[in-house]
Amino acid sequence: MSKARWEASPSAGPAPARHSYGLAYDRARDAIVLFGGAGAAGVSQETWELSDPDHDGTKTWGRVTLPQSPSARK
Repeated sequence: MSKARWEASPSAGPAPARHSYGLAYDRARDAIVLFGGAGAAGVSQETWELSDPDHDGTKTWGRVTLPQSPSARK
């Protein structure tokens, strides 16, 4: 990601479609974290992360399982 402008980041496998979610960038891990939102299945409390776990330049979406999570919200 460039500091000067937005740019597309190729990724493998999308997270489920949704709207009204929370999104944050974790600079320490170079990952984008998505939480909650609403979609076809209703309001979600899922957490997803877009990262490069293999450090091969391919970012992938993966569901993150946490021991404790906030309640579902949008």
